[in-house]
Amino acid sequence: MFNEMKDMINHLEDTELKSLLLQVFLRMQTVEERKGYSEQQFFLEVKNTYNDLLAYKKTS
Repeated sequence: MFNEMKDMINHLEDTELKSLLLQVFLRMQTVEERKGYSEQQFFLEVKNTYNDLLAYKKTS
């Protein structure tokens, strides 16, 4: 599974990687600042992003 994730990440463009990282960091900041966004919501959204990337890899 690790190699599959590594391959998936290696096939993303730099702008896609930066955007993904920024989204994660912004969500984490929102959790840290306690602005109505829970750690559970953060985890679920990161998990959904992960699953979306796996699905994208399978179709490309």
